[in-house]
Amino acid sequence: MSVRRAFIGVVTVLVVGSIGAGAFFLSRIDPNDYKPEIQAVVLKATGRALTLDGPLSVSLSLWPVITAEKVQLANLPGGSRSYMVRVNQFRAQLSLPALLWHRLEILNLSLTGPNILFEEVDHQPNWLFKAAQPAGASNMPAAATPPVKSSGGFSLRIRAVHIVNGMITFRLPAKTTVVGVKALDYSHSQDGGPVSIASTLVYSDFAPFTVAVHGTPTGGVSAPWKTRLDFAAFGATAKAAGTASLDGSFDATVQGQAPKLEALNALLPALGLPALHGLVFSTHVTNGPVRGDLPIIGQSSVRFGSADFTSVIPGLQFGAVSLAVDHAGGTAQVKAAGQYQTEPFTLAANLGMPADPNAANRLALHLTAQAFAQNRADLKLDGTLALTSLRFAGLDAATVLHMPALAKLRALVSPAVPDLTNITFSGNIALPAALTQIGLTKATLATSSGTLAGSATIGIGLPVRAQAQLQAQQLDVDALIKAFGLTSDSAAKPAPAAAASNGPLISDTALPWPLLRGPDIDLRAEVDRLTFLHQAWDHLSLGLRVKDGRLTLDPLRLGASPALATVTLNADATPAIPAVQFRLSAPALPLAFLTGRLGLPGPAAGNLALNTVVTAQGKSLHAMAGTLTGSLSARMGASSISNATLKLLAQASLDALHITVPAQGQTAIRCFALDGSFTKGIANFKTIALDSTYLQMAGDGQVNMGAETMALKLHPMARIVGSSVAVPVIVDGPWRTAKGTLQASVLDKVGLLLDGLFGGDTAKGCAAPPGSS
Repeated sequence: MSVRRAFIGVVTVLVVGSIGAGAFFLSRIDPNDYKPEIQAVVLKATGRALTLDGPLSVSLSLWPVITAEKVQLANLPGGSRSYMVRVNQFRAQLSLPALLWHRLEILNLSLTGPNILFEEVDHQPNWLFKAAQPAGASNMPAAATPPVKSSGGFSLRIRAVHIVNGMITFRLPAKTTVVGVKALDYSHSQDGGPVSIASTLVYSDFAPFTVAVHGTPTGGVSAPWKTRLDFAAFGATAKAAGTASLDGSFDATVQGQAPKLEALNALLPALGLPALHGLVFSTHVTNGPVRGDLPIIGQSSVRFGSADFTSVIPGLQFGAVSLAVDHAGGTAQVKAAGQYQTEPFTLAANLGMPADPNAANRLALHLTAQAFAQNRADLKLDGTLALTSLRFAGLDAATVLHMPALAKLRALVSPAVPDLTNITFSGNIALPAALTQIGLTKATLATSSGTLAGSATIGIGLPVRAQAQLQAQQLDVDALIKAFGLTSDSAAKPAPAAAASNGPLISDTALPWPLLRGPDIDLRAEVDRLTFLHQAWDHLSLGLRVKDGRLTLDPLRLGASPALATVTLNADATPAIPAVQFRLSAPALPLAFLTGRLGLPGPAAGNLALNTVVTAQGKSLHAMAGTLTGSLSARMGASSISNATLKLLAQASLDALHITVPAQGQTAIRCFALDGSFTKGIANFKTIALDSTYLQMAGDGQVNMGAETMALKLHPMARIVGSSVAVPVIVDGPWRTAKGTLQASVLDKVGLLLDGLFGGDTAKGCAAPPGSS
C-alpha cells in the first residue's frame, strides 16, 4: 500500500468516524435544549432575532433533518410589524461535514405557509441582513435581542429553499402589493456561486403566473449581480437580462410579447391596460430613485397590430402602431393608424420621454393627424404634455385644425353638429389634469359664415360651463342658423295650418326654462358687420350671462354711437312661474326688418322708433303676454309699406269705410304713432294715429293680450258729400276675426265704454284730420 493511499484511508476513517460520532451524539440529545444556540447563529448571520415557539425535532441520519413549527424572524426595529418572516412549519436538512468547518449549512430548507414582508424602515430595506455587532456595540434595542449562549463561531449557509402556500407583501414607498406563493424554489449550491429562483405566484386570486430569476454575483453579496429573468402570465412572456442588486436597483434590457395585453390587468389593475393585441416590445429599463417607483425607460421599440380603446373613448380603435425611443429622456417617435366610429385616421407624433417617469414632467409634443377618407381633416399640435407618474397632468399646445365639412362629425359626435364648411381653427388649447375644461386663447375660428376670434373656457361634461370673449369682423348669423338645421324665417311666419286653427296666435308651448337651471355661461362678443334675419347690421356688442337659473342680457347693442337698438333682458327660471324683465330702445329700426319678421308681404322702407319697458311671468309666450306690465311707444315718419300689408293691418277700417286699395303697389306713410301701457296683460292705447296714402285715422282702444281680443275706437277719414270727415269706426272681437263697423247700435254699445276708458275721441300723435269732431 502506498503512502498516499494510506493517508487517504486515515483521513476517510477520521471523517467518517467524526460524522458517525456526530450522528450518535445527535441521537443522544434533545434539540430543544439548543434553541439558544440556534438563535445565536441566526442572530450573528442576519442581525435579526429568531423566535422558535414550537417544538424542535431531529431525524437520525448522516444528514439530519430539523423540524420546527411556529418560527418567526424579526423585522427591523420600527417596521410596520414585529416580524419579517413567519412560518407555520420549518424543515431544514443539515450537513454534518460542514460542522467540521464551523458552518451551519442547510442543504434543503422547506417552508410551509410562510408570511414574508419586504419593506423599508427609515429608508433601509429589511431584506438586507447585517451580521450582529459585538456586545456593547449593537444599536438594536435590548428587547429585540434574546439571551444567547456562545455560538462557537458557527456561520450560516442555506443552499436550497422550497416554499409552498406562502404570501409575500411588498410594502414599498410607491405602493403596497401582496402576492401569493403557490411554489418557490431557491438554489445557491456554493459560496460565491450563482443563485436561481423559480416561482409560481398568484395575484388577487387570478390564474397563476411564473417568474424565474438566475443571478451570478460580480463581487460580494451587496454588489451588483448579473441577472436573467423570465416571466410568463396570461399568454404574455418577457425576458430581462442585465444587472440587479439586493437593494432593489437594476439595469436591464427587457424583451417580450403579449397576444392580449388587457389580460395583464389582473396583475396591474392600477394601470388599466387597454385591449391591445399582438404586442412585441424591447426596452432598456433602470430603477427609479425610490424603490417601488416606475422604472426609467431608455432605448425602446414597441409595435402592435391592433388595439381597442372603446372602454375609454367609445368607438376608438387602432390598427398598426409603432413607437421608437432613442434614449432615456429622449424622444419617442410614434406612427399609428386606426378608426373612430368607422372613420379612418392616421397620426404621427414626436413626444419627449421623461428622464424620471415618477416625477412631474413637461414633455415636448409635436403631432400631426389626418382623418376621413373623403373631405380629409388635418390637425397639428405643437406644445407640451404634462405627466405625473405617467398619468395625464395637462396639455398646452398651439393647434391648427382644418375641416372642409364639419357635418362629417355628425355620425361620430352628435346629429346636432352644424353643417359648417371650410372650417379652420388656430389657437392655443389648454387641458388641465382633471379634464374638467378646455381653455382656448389667441383663438381664431374661420368658417364660410364668418370668422370669430378671442378666448374661451369651455367646461367638459355637465353642467354646461363656458366663458368666452369673441370678436368678429363679419358674421352671417343666418348662415349659422341654417347650418344648425334651423331657418330664421320659419319662426316668424306661421304655418298655414296654424293660421287656420282655433288655438292662440301667441304660442302656448312651454319655453325651455329648465335649460337655464344648471349652465354657467359668460359670453362677451363684438361683431363689426352682422347679417341677421336677412338684415345687415353694423356693429353688434353682446353681454350674456347665465348662472344659477338666471339669464341676463346686459346689454345687446346694434350700431355704433348712437346705438341703432339697445336691448336688456333679465329672465329668472328659479321660481315655479318664471319671470322676465325686458327693455328695448330702438331709435331707428329698419321697417323692412319688422315687416319681414312679422311675415307681412311686400317691400317696406323707412325706420321705426320703438321703446318698451315690460315685465311678465309665465312658462310660455302666451302666458307671459297675459301678464305683461309696462309701456310701449312707437313712432314712424316718412316711410312706405306694400298695399297688401296695409290691407292686412287695417282691413276692418277699410271695409267699414268702403275704401278700395289696389292689390299691387305701395302705400306712403307720412306719420304713424302708437302709445300704450300694459297692466297684467291688458294694453290701453291712448294714441293710435296714421297718416297714409289711402287711410288717415286717429283713435284709441284696448287689447287683451291673454284673451287675444281687441276693442278699438278709430276715426278714419272718409269722403262724405265731398267733404273729409272723421267717421267713428269700432273694431272689436278676437284677433283672428275682428271686424270694423259704423252701425249705430254698435256705437251705442261700445262707444260709451271706449269714451270712458280713453277719455273721448280726441286723437293724439299725428294731427287730427280737418273737420274731425
